[in-house]
Amino acid sequence: MKERVDDIRFIGNRSSGKMGVALAEECYLHGADVLLLRAKNSVAPRYLIPEKQFSTVDELSNLIKLNIKNFDYIFHTAAVSDFKVENKYTGKMSSSNSYSLNLVPHIKIIDEIKKINPKIKLIAFKAEVGINKVSIKKTKEKMKKTNADFIILNDISQLDRGFESDFNEVVIYSKTERTKKIPLALKSEIAKKIITYTIS
Repeated sequence: MKERVDDIRFIGNRSSGKMGVALAEECYLHGADVLLLRAKNSVAPRYLIPEKQFSTVDELSNLIKLNIKNFDYIFHTAAVSDFKVENKYTGKMSSSNSYSLNLVPHIKIIDEIKKINPKIKLIAFKAEVGINKVSIKKTKEKMKKTNADFIILNDISQLDRGFESDFNEVVIYSKTERTKKIPLALKSEIAKKIITYTIS
């Protein structure tokens, strides 16, 4: 996901989109009607899954609003940009000058999902540096704020899993206060276990 700084440069993050694609593929293979919302230049699915692409938070937000009423479940894996540049530069910023960027918070898309479609099952993802009392507390606060049915907590402090990796290790928290840890495995295997736990 990209947030423009000038007409050439942008601010992004390390997310590859692999987890979202793995979930979309697994649902597709089980015969579900799937729509994959995928960031441009992110990992593409192996199958001909219906998809729409986006670059910015605003584009993703519009796609969610347009399509969310047509589905029973949403896996919100996108590493959505928390900030945008307040005053984007028109043209190309000169490399011989110094600049200060003022970053302002984006509206949280995930906070709007249940307001638009109260019946949808929301499975959200949260990235934290380490899983500890603080990150668990933040996860529970996010669940309450977003009215999510499940939140998948990712530890991004280790380089062999999470962002950019083919592997992941997660903890699933439910609004009924159930928890399930899924040990380190390929994201395709993690996707199977997430779907089994959240949809069964």
